[in-house]
Amino acid sequence: MENSIDAGATQIRVAVEDGGRKLISITDDGSGWMPRTWMPAFESHATSKIRQADDLQNISTLGFRGEALASIASIAQVRAVSRTRESDQAYCIEIDCGDKRPVSPCSGDFGTTIQVRDIFYRRRPGASSCGQPTPSWDTSVSSSYALRVGRTEVA
Repeated sequence: MENSIDAGATQIRVAVEDGGRKLISITDDGSGWMPRTWMPAFESHATSKIRQADDLQNISTLGFRGEALASIASIAQVRAVSRTRESDQAYCIEIDCGDKRPVSPCSGDFGTTIQVRDIFYRRRPGASSCGQPTPSWDTSVSSSYALRVGRTEVA
């Protein structure tokens, strides 16, 4: 969600199923990603926020998660679709527990959608589970987060 705000989104939709184990989906109407930035975004230790050491002192964005996308994509099925205002089509990437398919053209509206499905579905038998989500978690996570962010311009 922080990256959505950094991208100038005014609408952010969050969908969660089964406490996030089945689905976490974030859709925004922000500026979108150019196709050349997709593969690096899913690499370990990737960030577009730091180009030189001095940049560490001047981070002015919310979405500073250099490891998040790669970590999530290593344990789940991830599909990301994005379209910039300058593009006549969207592009998508699909990753299944670290196995990346090439970036390809697809249909999609302006902005970005990232869907995380079936987190930990390949975990080995006998591995501990994530615990059970509470019944209200699915519906309350996005509203409580929005209150903490305090951005009135984002719905």
